[in-house]
Amino acid sequence: MKTVLNNLFSMIRTVADFCAANTASTSGITAFAGVLTTVKNKIILIDSLDAIVKSTTKGVTLDTNQLRAAMTSMALRASNAIIAFASPVHNNTLIAQVNYTPSDLKRMSKDEVDDICDAIHTARHANILSLAAFGITPTDDTDFATAISLYRLSMSDPRQAIITKKDAGAQIKTLIKETLLNFLNCRWIEW
Repeated sequence: MKTVLNNLFSMIRTVADFCAANTASTSGITAFAGVLTTVKNKIILIDSLDAIVKSTTKGVTLDTNQLRAAMTSMALRASNAIIAFASPVHNNTLIAQVNYTPSDLKRMSKDEVDDICDAIHTARHANILSLAAFGITPTDDTDFATAISLYRLSMSDPRQAIITKKDAGAQIKTLIKETLLNFLNCRWIEW
């Protein structure tokens, strides 16, 4: 990462760690826990993309367990929003497509969980405009797709799926910007 991005990312990680260690300070803010979870997931994605940027051409070992946790967390958040959207209109087909619990996703094999998460992502993407009222944004959609791609990359042979260093660097910059805008509300930062 470039020095400026590295400094911003260090700041994000420090603030996230501080907030996680001092939950009593933010317990009165209802939406804060969700924002903090989103930030932690983005930190995992940024770390994984940074490993690709810093790697040699021989390959990268990504932390599959961390990526799975981030991916399933995003899937559950999307699933809950879709169920909240589909229940009042009695769209039982849509509910059945995305109705998974954390233990359901935890028990699935590594080859199965990414397919389920991808199906949830597809359902979320198809209803993205309707889900805005339930806290799902287009940037969440992009982050979820990135998490699925990184998880699949971490499971496969590096020669089968390659994210270039340039693409990873661009995604890092986007994730850091989104995190600052959402978590710290720093709309004054110019890129």
